[in-house]
Amino acid sequence: MTKHILIVDDQPQIRSLLQEALLDLGHEPEQAADGREALAMLQNDHFDLVISDVEMPVMSGIELLSAVRKSADPVPVILMSGKSWSRPNGDGATPAPIQFIEKPFTLKRIIRLINWVL
Repeated sequence: MTKHILIVDDQPQIRSLLQEALLDLGHEPEQAADGREALAMLQNDHFDLVISDVEMPVMSGIELLSAVRKSADPVPVILMSGKSWSRPNGDGATPAPIQFIEKPFTLKRIIRLINWVL
């Protein structure tokens, strides 16, 4: 089943790599270069999954996650980071499921995680 997936990362090569892999799997990926751009896209369209880097300029993945968790229709989120990271505590909003993957990762590993989340 085709899923609409938003890839958010300030590194164009990571976005492109994930987009190609998701297209090969039959999904409909879209890209955003930072959290603010992603949030605007999420407000104007429905996505089945968000895959976001944690550390980005303008608006971080953590700030994006907080906004997603507070939305009326929270979507699952996979956060990526090259640094060690711990899950934020719940804030009382309906939590979107969160998964974490450490960079660098293999395509096989992130595809397995995407399939599990979806």
